Amino acid sequence: LVPAAGIATVGIAPEARASGYASRLIEHLHQEAVARGAAVSVLHAFRHAFYERLGYVPVTPSVRARVAPESLPLDRTVTLRAARKGDRKVIESIYARALPLRTGWLERSAPMWNALFMNERLCFSIATEDGKPCGYAAWSIDHEEPHAETTVRVREIVAESPLVQRDLLS
Repeated sequence: LVPAAGIATVGIAPEARASGYASRLIEHLHQEAVARGAAVSVLHAFRHAFYERLGYVPVTPSVRARVAPESLPLDRTVTLRAARKGDRKVIESIYARALPLRTGWLERSAPMWNALFMNERLCFSIATEDGKPCGYAAWSIDHEEPHAETTVRVREIVAESPLVQRDLLS
């Protein structure tokens, strides 16, 4: 998990606009976020142009991030292994245990799980701690031609704790 601050939007009375109040209010919210340990600030903006001047950019639900693995603190008690035949129930169980810890996630029906596992290009890595499964990553490799660039696409990372999630990211 990454500590984040959320700003719904900032409203300034029409007679007070262009006076710098909105910029000062956003700066104060940033200071509060930093004081609370937020690593990122997410804004749900009504008008994007104003917020772009403050460093915000529009994003899509898919975010590409480059992270140096050595920058992630790893929990050395977690080990990773490739999923094996028969791990479907393990993966479903990890998802079910992580589901109540997240917002915006939906419970998956059997047909949804079937569709996921029928994707022959999708691979799974399972994280275990003291021999107990505690997370997984679902990923695929895109490689159009033998000499072309290879891309690893992570479909999802599911973990029961932030430390396990960090290990799966690396």
